[in-house]
Amino acid sequence: MRDLSRFTGQGPEEPPAGQRLEEISSRASEAAREAGQRARGVGEELGRGAERARLVVADGLSRAANTLRSSATEADSTARRFAESLQQGASYLRQKDLGSMRRDLEGLIKQYPAQALGAAFAVGLVLGRRIWRR
Repeated sequence: MRDLSRFTGQGPEEPPAGQRLEEISSRASEAAREAGQRARGVGEELGRGAERARLVVADGLSRAANTLRSSATEADSTARRFAESLQQGASYLRQKDLGSMRRDLEGLIKQYPAQALGAAFAVGLVLGRRIWRR
């Protein structure tokens, strides 16, 4: 018999193509599973970081409100109202998790679509200018 292995790509010691395909498929599945686990881990870490940032911002807003209140005079009603708004923002951040904040934001966007589009445009302009300057 003639050795046809050079034409078929399979030598006498190589497994059949079906078995090789199964091995490759198994390795690809394992790699995808590992990548998914890593991605979930990164996502969870980002979520924990966002939760910590939320609390840090809430504390900063609260401190700013207290500072503004203590430095405002009795006649300075604008500063007092602003301090109260800062304190309400801090309370909101402490009471809500990121999921409920997202739902609140979605509700506001649906309720005020034109204003939301304008705000997104303004934020895009500011970010674009900051990035462009670097």
